[in-house]
Amino acid sequence: MNRIKRTSKGDSIIPLINIVFLILIFFMITGTLTRTGSGIRFVQSSGLDCCSDPDALVITSDGALLHNDEPVPSIGVWLAGRPDPDADVKVLPDQALPARALISVTRELRSAGIKRVVVLTQSAGQ
Repeated sequence: MNRIKRTSKGDSIIPLINIVFLILIFFMITGTLTRTGSGIRFVQSSGLDCCSDPDALVITSDGALLHNDEPVPSIGVWLAGRPDPDADVKVLPDQALPARALISVTRELRSAGIKRVVVLTQSAGQ
């Protein structure tokens, strides 16, 4: 008796390989397109006089606080003089302000009871 050998054709793995290569190419291209250069400037506060929020707390490059172009002695004094203590606080940091100083100010605002601190920036395309 002759036995007939049946060869089972498994599913072809070529479509799966094609999809993997397409995904690989997609991520290679998008990674190249979205790469940021080392010259990007994240925060820009100069030249915002027309568009800046007048109620924002401005932090200069040396860490001094200003509100409506008036010096602010401390965050506690500034918060005590606000009409709505539950309102969001908008902070406009100078571009040259160290990140540690900005984090310190936002932590102080949060510890004073401010629920939401918004850091204002300008997009790089403007």
